[in-house]
Amino acid sequence: MNYEQIQKLIAENAHPDAWLHFDGSNPSWTLKADLLVTIHCQDDEDEPAVCEEDWAKKHPNPGAIIRKYRLYYGNSLVEEQCLVSVDGHRADLPFPDVDGVISAKSYRFARCVDFQGRLDEYIKRSGLKHG
Repeated sequence: MNYEQIQKLIAENAHPDAWLHFDGSNPSWTLKADLLVTIHCQDDEDEPAVCEEDWAKKHPNPGAIIRKYRLYYGNSLVEEQCLVSVDGHRADLPFPDVDGVISAKSYRFARCVDFQGRLDEYIKRSGLKHG
């Protein structure tokens, strides 16, 4: 499988029902359609990176931290994405561009790990848009 094929697979399966979710201190997701495709969240519990962006603080719990997600095919690291965990880990949002627009690729990635089903709600609440 090459990079473009993996990106197509992610786009076709950009919804949480397509993934097996394993919760815990470092959650992970396995694609049901191809068990070699996994996403791992690498939380740094000792010193989480705080996000100070205004859009990330527009929630009842204004604390926001940056979480690093890694997409793997087998043992091969394919890419990393940083998402912002907002409102006490109720949603993980992609970083927008300077105009407040989230790229389609980042949005699809965030949908894969949106096991609580609240991504769109929190994007809207944050005043962001997605492509």
